Amino acid sequence: MKTVLLVILALFSAGAFAVEPIYSELDAEWSSDLAAKRAFVAALAEKHYGYRLSGTAKDLPVLQRIVDENLVSHENTADLQALGVVFGDATAADINAEWKQVKDEYGENPVLKIRGKRAAIGALTIISKRIEDQGTVNVIMLHDNLVRDVKRLSSEFGVDSH
Repeated sequence: MKTVLLVILALFSAGAFAVEPIYSELDAEWSSDLAAKRAFVAALAEKHYGYRLSGTAKDLPVLQRIVDENLVSHENTADLQALGVVFGDATAADINAEWKQVKDEYGENPVLKIRGKRAAIGALTIISKRIEDQGTVNVIMLHDNLVRDVKRLSSEFGVDSH
């Protein structure tokens, strides 16, 4: 969880970027990719649990079950990233964020951009990296820590998270 805090802290700090990121609306390709990833997870949730995703934090327990029951192969990064998209959807309202496309020193990627701020969260890979590194992730704890840290850092840096 300290990694989340350090990434957010770097994003809130002045001069944290080697190349100033440029945010824009998601292009058609990224929009389509995120929609396909949502559909993949929605199909798993519906098939295995009879649950329809809501795009809110209410989805997190089902996302955790998908992780715990290994419904997504740990070797399939694209499918693990689909979990990150649903995680991002479930977390966005709680941190006043929206999906945007960022162009920076790492290329162009979708991120959860905190509205009105320079800070963004790499939700696409937030679950896949943890599962690939640690074998598992506590989705609810990750969400709660992320929300807490964004709000705290927003307050410490004189920036509102909402």
